[in-house]
Amino acid sequence: DPARVRPFAADPDANTVADMLGDLPLALHVAGAYIAHYRLTPAQYLAELRGHSSALEHESLQDWLKDELPTEHIPNVTATFEVSYSKLLPHSHTPALPFRLFHFLAHCAPAAPLPREALMRAVVEKEKEKEGEKELTDALRALADVGLVTLDSELRPITHRLLQEFALLRAPTPDADAERMEEVVGSMAAMINKGGLPKAMEPLALHLQTLAERAEARESESAGLLFNQLGYHLKMIADYAAARAAL
Repeated sequence: DPARVRPFAADPDANTVADMLGDLPLALHVAGAYIAHYRLTPAQYLAELRGHSSALEHESLQDWLKDELPTEHIPNVTATFEVSYSKLLPHSHTPALPFRLFHFLAHCAPAAPLPREALMRAVVEKEKEKEGEKELTDALRALADVGLVTLDSELRPITHRLLQEFALLRAPTPDADAERMEEVVGSMAAMINKGGLPKAMEPLALHLQTLAERAEARESESAGLLFNQLGYHLKMIADYAAARAAL
């Protein structure tokens, strides 16, 4: 419906709204309908979204829209996610593992593949990592089968921003999950920095930054350590670039 799309196209604040909704088509559809119905500007809608701890708590993404969608999706973003979440159990030989992975992924960077090694370290003891590789693959495929993650060609998981928010609402121990990922990614970053190979940090850097920023928001002691590793990496990149320019 062009009338629903127009408010997003006409205002720069619409880009921020789209970012908060992760460009999810269903979320954008119901948000556009809400803006058009109440004659809001994107800035006004953005202020409403920011008034909640999670965008998923806003009424527009819940049961507000009563229209039947052409795609036959439920016009309730949270309920749509809940359907996928409830389908997880029958899809894995290790039922608890997909849930644990999904909850851990909520703390990493959205829309960016996370190295499998990070998840392996988070859930499997080091001496059991070899046999845990197949269990990890099974669990990630279970998440992908129900649409809670996507997997790239290397079977690395990519999570949507709103699904991260949903995971945080469902996780029994979100702070403990965050601390575990901070510990794992921080340790991996320290090893990479110590090895002096900045290119090896590329798949991890965005996740390191996201974890550091979120740790700072939680006033966690881990924030300083994570930012130190990120800063060391950025300095190494700058020194490397300067060295190349001098050649």
